[in-house]
Amino acid sequence: MRRHDWTLLMLLWLLATSLCLPALVLGNVAIEEPSEESTEWHVVSLDDGIQTSTQTVEGSPYKAARHVVEIDAGVNKVLMAFGDGSSCVAWLIVCKQSRIIERISEYEYVGYAVIDMPWPVSNRDLVFRSTVARKASGGAVELTQVAEPLAYPGTKLVRMLSRATYLIEPLDEDRSRLTYTIHTDPGGNLSSAMVNAKVHVNTRRDVSALIKHLQES
Repeated sequence: MRRHDWTLLMLLWLLATSLCLPALVLGNVAIEEPSEESTEWHVVSLDDGIQTSTQTVEGSPYKAARHVVEIDAGVNKVLMAFGDGSSCVAWLIVCKQSRIIERISEYEYVGYAVIDMPWPVSNRDLVFRSTVARKASGGAVELTQVAEPLAYPGTKLVRMLSRATYLIEPLDEDRSRLTYTIHTDPGGNLSSAMVNAKVHVNTRRDVSALIKHLQES
């Protein structure tokens, strides 16, 4: 990954319920949930088997991104690649540090992460609630990260907001389908035009890094 890429998005490890979570509001900033209506997603690329789409989110200047790909790894192996939140996962290069603030249960914690941004953009930090849950049927697992910026005192870093969901569905014992959806407000004075131009590129790179990590592990 080149240092000067606008690698704004990230994330991580993470947690799950469904996409049907209320908007998170911090001051005048809201992180809205992307719509689940497939007709509202616009496919922007289909390379290396990864279908990448973006969506305009009502009430936000920042677009959401979604990536769908079939992976040669079972659900449990994909899940293990996200780690336990106590440190950065190996395939997320933009993660500078990560730790657990509060362990709620085996499947839920509140975490803190520092995101390494390329110069001249200053680093960001992120406070998030991470949950992992198995779906009622079919053996699928959903991991979701929802920002909770007030759960940890502010620092000198710009605090970003994000909502990320990883749905891992089994195709057979050694293959699965990953659907990764993310909507982020990086904070600070970055223009929405710049962020929107790169959101699908940078988050797709995270998916590619995850696939490579699984192939090498």
